[in-house]
Amino acid sequence: MREQLTSYDAPTSFGYTLSEIKGPMAPLVGGIDGLWSFETVNDQTKVTWRWTIRPRSALTAPILPMFGKLWKGYASQSLAELEHQLVH
Repeated sequence: MREQLTSYDAPTSFGYTLSEIKGPMAPLVGGIDGLWSFETVNDQTKVTWRWTIRPRSALTAPILPMFGKLWKGYASQSLAELEHQLVH
């Protein structure tokens, strides 16, 4: 897949677009628009990862809510592991 930076507002956020999706997601997903944002309060940083999944076609659009739930689980695990590595 191709990842393109679409916004950058240091040190608070950056956005990106994933296109040319390959592999298992290719039949379902036409692209993904993502945004990472960072908010620091009392020397702690809250990281938020948001995304919008664009369907490959009108036929795959009804399936994307289920796919989104799976993706959310993946994202939660990824951020938890990242937090563990950065804090410990």
